[in-house]
Amino acid sequence: LYPQQAGKLAIDPAELTAVAQVVVQSRNFDPFFGPSHEVYNVPCKVQSQRLTVEVKPLPEGAPASFSGAVGQFALEAVLPPERLAANSAATYTVKISGTGNLTFVQAPRLALPGSFEQYNVKTIESINPTASGITGYRQFEYPFIARAEGDYDLEPVEFSYFDPARMRYETLRSKPLAVQITPDGSGGGEAVMMQGRGMSKEEVRLLGQDIRFIRLGAPHLGPERRPFLFGGVYWALLAAIVALSGAAYALLRKRIRESHNLALVRGRRANKVAVQRFRAARKYMEEQNRHAFYEEMLRALWGYMGDRFNIPVANLTKENVREELHKRGAESELQQRFTAIITRCDEAQYSPVATAQMSEVYTEGVDLVSRIEGAIKR
Repeated sequence: LYPQQAGKLAIDPAELTAVAQVVVQSRNFDPFFGPSHEVYNVPCKVQSQRLTVEVKPLPEGAPASFSGAVGQFALEAVLPPERLAANSAATYTVKISGTGNLTFVQAPRLALPGSFEQYNVKTIESINPTASGITGYRQFEYPFIARAEGDYDLEPVEFSYFDPARMRYETLRSKPLAVQITPDGSGGGEAVMMQGRGMSKEEVRLLGQDIRFIRLGAPHLGPERRPFLFGGVYWALLAAIVALSGAAYALLRKRIRESHNLALVRGRRANKVAVQRFRAARKYMEEQNRHAFYEEMLRALWGYMGDRFNIPVANLTKENVREELHKRGAESELQQRFTAIITRCDEAQYSPVATAQMSEVYTEGVDLVSRIEGAIKR
């Protein structure tokens, strides 16, 4: 169990229905063997006591690279090719392994040189619940393409977590990695190198064509045409260019302001990210991978709520989500449905559940996110 909030938390009792065998002396008395006994099966229900735990808050002064990981972890960064041709793809791999709340470990920030094009991160994980906690690893693969040749030193990757055994924050840093980008054999590397010297792609294409062939023979002469410059069409085109440039500039400033507003960006991407995770959960359901299905459903639901309402991972609780839904005017039914499906997924993650019930949970989760999305946009 990994609590998500500080304070006194109550753990509901566990119930078990069993059959007890009761031995009763029989009324029939055998003079040779003596008294006989009969055994009866009596159904009964046993229940554990209600537990209360005191969860301490995380101490202040968390590093900038801390994103909510608690436990003991190790970090490994690998860049397989030390030499890479320009305009070819490679993958920077970061692996975080250990024991703790691995499901909440996020991809560390990777700072690549400006001439490197970076693409969406791919996550691979192997998580196993044990008596001592959840162990395993999460591996993050960062695909990129190096466009310009040269020697580059890649900055170390930094990952921070809170160690409950030492009661302090720990920060792991990978070793600095170096990569040599060689010229592209197809000629693309030469073009990139020339662009780095101040030449555009069009200028590179026109090299060798700057002197035109001299026309032979007498030229064709005709009446002088009215010059295009300062004509009516000229001024119309100039006005259109100015108007389009102003609109493009205003749109660019708006996009820049929105990109700096991380909460707005997270909120707009919340539904899209949830749909992607629901697709992954559906795939696990079709494969009858029960544990992975419920884990992905929890990640989709919690992730949607955190992104949509800009709630940090450390503050993602049922009470906080219900409070945000109430503030946005969502019906109490939606609040209750969210609490119910989270509880259902938590209980079913490690207990045998039929595929039909997995289908019900999937349908309920997709419908719930759709209803919440419609309610908060009204």
